[in-house]
Amino acid sequence: MAISFNEIPQNIRVPFVYVEFDNSRAVQGAALMPYTHLVIGQKLPNGTAEAKTRYRVTSHAQGKNLFGANSMLAGMLEKHFENNNLVETVVVALDDDGNAQKATGSVTFGGSVSSGTLNLYIGGKRVRVGIAASHTLDNIATNTVAAINAATGVLVDAAVNGADSKKVDLTFNHKGELGNDLDIRVNYYDGEELPVGLTATVTPMSGGTANPEIDDIWAILGDEHLHVITMPYQDTANLVSFETEMADRWGPMRMIEGHGVCAEKRTHRQPVPLCNSRNSPHL
Repeated sequence: MAISFNEIPQNIRVPFVYVEFDNSRAVQGAALMPYTHLVIGQKLPNGTAEAKTRYRVTSHAQGKNLFGANSMLAGMLEKHFENNNLVETVVVALDDDGNAQKATGSVTFGGSVSSGTLNLYIGGKRVRVGIAASHTLDNIATNTVAAINAATGVLVDAAVNGADSKKVDLTFNHKGELGNDLDIRVNYYDGEELPVGLTATVTPMSGGTANPEIDDIWAILGDEHLHVITMPYQDTANLVSFETEMADRWGPMRMIEGHGVCAEKRTHRQPVPLCNSRNSPHL
């Protein structure tokens, strides 16, 4: 029986054992490996999902219904699906830690009032408040509270300060450390300006403590192959838990390797101590 080759010449005269691999029939139809992305975060009580339960989520709208429209997870999924709506997305939600505290901040109005528009940005979400020359600073604070609480996707609850009616208190929707990083600012884009004479002083968010623990998530997922995991927490206990699980997944007895992503909101220099304290090739 004659043996035909595609690459080795048929008329070669040099004695040897020649081997050729022909992969022309190796790929039959779609051969893409199934790819799964896990997102971990916190839910609100008004979400329909159960905590520490695996959910397959296919859209931001579904995420808002499952985890609460103004929840951390809904915000994470909004950005996730903006950037990647093709791969399978699995979500496991956590409740707030009962021993944790919520981050708080504020916006205080001062100066004089003239007509215009307030552009307040909360975690990148713009809240607009119309201002008339007839308004008082108290009116502006009250209207700002109403606009914030009516907005979808804003991660804070707003209230007029009980001792200062010109001050708007902001409370992060979840307990934990991540609320401390929520950016609050007045005006962002070119052309956005406060009405002439009006001032708005922002007190940054602070005081949030104690993230929920992710340890229980690994038993829920078992040996499901997860190629990318988004984990929002930067506290040492959760980072150790994550790194330990990923090292085990890469081990010879499981071989379900993947990589994790988390983020720290700081200036360029500030994350260096955190990075220097970690030594995981998987996170």
